[in-house]
Amino acid sequence: MYIVLILILAVLVMIFISIATVYKSISLVELKRRARNGQHLAKSLYRVASYKYSSQFLLLLLATISATAFFYFVSEKSPVWVALTADFALVWLAYVWIPRGPVNTVSQYLAQILSRPLGWALEYLHPLFKHVHKKTSRTPHTGLYELSDIVRLLTVQQKQKDNRIDEFEINLLKHVLNFSHYQVVDIMTPKRKVHSISIKDILGPIVLSELHKTGHTHFPVFEGKATNVVGILSIAGYAHTKQSLGVEEVMSQSIYYVHEEQYLSEILQVIIKNSQEMFIVVNRSQEYVGIITAREILKSLVGTEITDEFDSYDNREKVAAMFNAGHEVTDIVEEGLVDEIPEDKD
Repeated sequence: MYIVLILILAVLVMIFISIATVYKSISLVELKRRARNGQHLAKSLYRVASYKYSSQFLLLLLATISATAFFYFVSEKSPVWVALTADFALVWLAYVWIPRGPVNTVSQYLAQILSRPLGWALEYLHPLFKHVHKKTSRTPHTGLYELSDIVRLLTVQQKQKDNRIDEFEINLLKHVLNFSHYQVVDIMTPKRKVHSISIKDILGPIVLSELHKTGHTHFPVFEGKATNVVGILSIAGYAHTKQSLGVEEVMSQSIYYVHEEQYLSEILQVIIKNSQEMFIVVNRSQEYVGIITAREILKSLVGTEITDEFDSYDNREKVAAMFNAGHEVTDIVEEGLVDEIPEDKD
């Protein structure tokens, strides 16, 4: 009877620790997501996991009570060397080997089987655990101090085997986080590389063709010297024109200036507010040193070239056909559709 009792206590300790390991192996957010996607195991586990710290506290409390009883009966009924060996073996198995090992199907099955009685117990014990937790706990530290720490975290996430975040989205987040560090001088087109056009030029098919070859849609207009900018020319809408137009007739006289040491985040706010496509860059001596465009700024923000893979937004049929093949419903859309998933317990 004595041997059976200590074996039962030892098994109980390992069961409670293995179940606690199951709950620690997956975040509450991911467990909730899987539950709402219809996974039966996740639904069962979430009933207990929704109590957060209370579920871990209860499992560790049950394991501690069982371990204490085990140590007591072993020390009372066995020689010292047997008691010490048994105690060491239990501690190593339950508190070292199981937590460090992979979560197996047996542990998951046990967690699922005991989810109902554990959930019932937590329903009554959670208010007490919650009170104790508020008195003793501190706000957990994220381990992040600067933007570079978040970028480093995203890099780790990229290499994670079960990562489900698209690589483009991770790179986009990285570029957005680094965006505030970029200055105009980092991405502007220097004056020597700027393709300008004279105010006296005529926009005909040949000139427009040359301008299109540059890949730009906005050009500074100068009068006399190339450094004397008097306007901005936008060739958008003139791609198929067959008539000749004077640059002075179609250019905009509104010129916006930015300093080469300004941060791109500031310029982005100006773009949003004024819908300006091009800026003339000046230095501290008020000298014209280059240009910067909204396209270049957006490229720095998203980290990829802005392409015209789909340029038929003026065609209703083509726009409608974009989604005719169907698309997957994301987790964000699906959240809230499953009523039987309980909310997190504070």
